[in-house]
Amino acid sequence: MIRRLYEGSLDPSAQDLRREPGYRDAMANLLQAEETLRKNLSIEHCSTLEKLSASYIEIQKISARSAFADGFSIGVQLTAEALRRF
Repeated sequence: MIRRLYEGSLDPSAQDLRREPGYRDAMANLLQAEETLRKNLSIEHCSTLEKLSASYIEIQKISARSAFADGFSIGVQLTAEALRRF
C-alpha cells in the first residue's frame, strides 16, 4: 500500500462518493437548488453563482487535503506508539 501511495497509483481523492450514505440525497438537493436559482437569476447573478460554486469547490479540495494529511499523520503516530510498546 505504501508503494502504491508513493507511485501515485493509490488516490484517496478518487473515491467514489456515490456509495457514501446521504450522498445521493445531498447531491439531488444541491442540483435542485442550483437549478431553481439559475431560473430566477440574471446572467450577471448566474456568473456570481458560478464564482461562488468554484470557491466552495476549491475550499473543499483544500479541506480534504488537510484532513487526509492529518489522518495520515495520526495513523503514523498510532503505529509508532504501538511499535514502541513491543
